[in-house]
Amino acid sequence: MQMNNAGKRAVTRWLAPATIMLATLLSYIDRQVLAVLAPTILLDTGLNANEYTKAISAFSYAYMLGNPLWGSLLDYVGLRLGMLMAVGLWTAASASHAWVTGFVGFARPLCGFG
Repeated sequence: MQMNNAGKRAVTRWLAPATIMLATLLSYIDRQVLAVLAPTILLDTGLNANEYTKAISAFSYAYMLGNPLWGSLLDYVGLRLGMLMAVGLWTAASASHAWVTGFVGFARPLCGFG
């Protein structure tokens, strides 16, 4: 069964908000997993609770600064390219945590910005 033009417009209209919602949901899940894994992360990286708090704060500050910038960038380059860039940056930053050994590597500002 084929969709008529009105149906195609409705799907297209909801594509951008659905894409952004999914990316935001994944970001929130990522942050919640950090809370659950905190004891393991502290043990594996040798960080103390104060350093871990600063690392999480670095993520939050970068996230706060990155949101309006990414919003402007999405308006300028378009949804597809902008989301590709944002999710690509976030994915690369998240994957790089496999090599983290201390505070500087775990500060995660690049992940928060992406």
